[in-house]
Amino acid sequence: MSRVSQLLKAAHSDKNVVTVSPGTSVVDAAFILRHNNIGALPVMDDGVLVGIISERDMVFDVLANRTDPATIAVADCMTKDPACVTPFTDIMDCMKLMEEMKVRHIPVVDNGLLVGIVSLRDILYVLWKNQELLAQQFESYILGLR
Repeated sequence: MSRVSQLLKAAHSDKNVVTVSPGTSVVDAAFILRHNNIGALPVMDDGVLVGIISERDMVFDVLANRTDPATIAVADCMTKDPACVTPFTDIMDCMKLMEEMKVRHIPVVDNGLLVGIVSLRDILYVLWKNQELLAQQFESYILGLR
């Protein structure tokens, strides 16, 4: 497994992507995050990806400033024009970009359309599963030689 498209399928992140609009309140966005057990939401305006809002954005930009999250729109604290990857991006390149950008979630865009979102957790899970499979295959190989 080496491409983001394979990672999306393995992590079941290729299902419908949950999004919000720029005018959504931070309180509503937080509810959507909790309800879907996710850490970030792509922000779409008329079908165009215009930003991403994460739980960290909410904490650092709203709550830490003692601002009432019910009065703040997602557009006021989202990351605008986020870095994106394509389904054909190598997983390690995706991870490197996430590290460089200091983000835990990155949208996946194909021909201008949002097709998924990759989290650091997704990447680590798939890498762990691959290592586990490799260890099992190696063990079977060794035991088969005896």
